[in-house]
Amino acid sequence: MHLKDLLALTSKELHEFYIRRGYAYLREEQLVELWESAFERNIERAVNVIYELRDELPPYYLELYNRLGEIARENFKERLEKFGGEAGPLRFDLFPPCIKKALEGVGSGMRNYAITVLLTSFLSYARICPNSGGRNVRVKDCVKDLGIIEKEVLPVIIEAGNRCRPPLFEDQPGEIKNIWYHLGFGFTLTPTLDDSGNSTWYFPPNCSKIRANAPELCRPDEHCRYIKNPLTYYLRRLYIEKKKGEGNE
Repeated sequence: MHLKDLLALTSKELHEFYIRRGYAYLREEQLVELWESAFERNIERAVNVIYELRDELPPYYLELYNRLGEIARENFKERLEKFGGEAGPLRFDLFPPCIKKALEGVGSGMRNYAITVLLTSFLSYARICPNSGGRNVRVKDCVKDLGIIEKEVLPVIIEAGNRCRPPLFEDQPGEIKNIWYHLGFGFTLTPTLDDSGNSTWYFPPNCSKIRANAPELCRPDEHCRYIKNPLTYYLRRLYIEKKKGEGNE
């Protein structure tokens, strides 16, 4: 195989292959392994692209998606449950680098974007509605009361805001109302579950928007490859951890 074709199929170090005069000489099992890994990467890239565009697909494809979902739930319920992604306690160790950076606190020029826009949307979706079928979902579609938001999500946001320089909520106490607004409850300090839907529950911004609005937060790691949204990163890491716990199943 010509060296340029090998480089297109693998990210392994070249010393793992026998190379002579611009060609790599492969055993059959090496070639199969290369092709399988390249196929897997391409499928993963395609899935991530489609996930990001799911709300822009023509009605025909949305109808097809919904029907396939019904068939899957009817016939493959147990298998689907193994894939995870259901709501559960936050795994801070699996968060993408941009979220970890925002949690550490940021300077005055990025506070509102990092805390109010990015953290609020990411933490709320990751905790209570990680696999939302669309971007018009409301908090009350996912929970029966505000306990999780008030006890698990909001305190983390406030702590991150207090780590900012200067502390966000000391400097701008009214920004708490803006947090609730971005959660979909309107501009309020005392929301009820019935207020859910008074404004848009903002979905986490895509990586391209984070790089454009807060480039200091974007420090990609090895898991960021082919990822278009921080929530996708988190769900993928959760799935990988679950697979590790199940062995080779």
